[in-house]
Amino acid sequence: FRCPGPPPMGSDKTGRSAFLAGALAAVVWLGATALPPLVRAQLLRSALRPRGDPGRVAALIRQGAAPDTVNAAGLTPLMWAAREGHSELVRELLDAGADLTRTDASGRTALVHAVRGGSLKAAAMLAAPRTPPVLRDTALVHAVLSDNPRMTELLLSAGADPNARVELHGGT
Repeated sequence: FRCPGPPPMGSDKTGRSAFLAGALAAVVWLGATALPPLVRAQLLRSALRPRGDPGRVAALIRQGAAPDTVNAAGLTPLMWAAREGHSELVRELLDAGADLTRTDASGRTALVHAVRGGSLKAAAMLAAPRTPPVLRDTALVHAVLSDNPRMTELLLSAGADPNARVELHGGT
């Protein structure tokens, strides 16, 4: 049985990546929604690597995959989409209830990933009024440190406090 869609994004020695990519294609193609949550989470993580596939991620989210599933580095689909500038996927993940306050293993939120990735559109969505001020303030520090005046301006206009004391890597 061969499912339509792009070929697998790579394989490892056991063929697990190819298997997961094939299973993911079958889920997307068949529209299966009765998969156990653990299987949907594994398929979602598979869709995020190595370069990710926004269409597959979006399809899995629509079919009930948890939007806050994490990979080994603690990255959620929202963080990945923000970093890569997939603003349409950021919107879909936020609408699906993705937690924008969640941090990865390095303590970075999706907003910081958007800032570090240079995605103004994703950062604008993530710096919305519902975002806790401390997250905007932390992102502002990252924008300033990466010498990105447009991102800095966006965060200031979204309410980031230029005088806030923010702790980064154990210092302020």
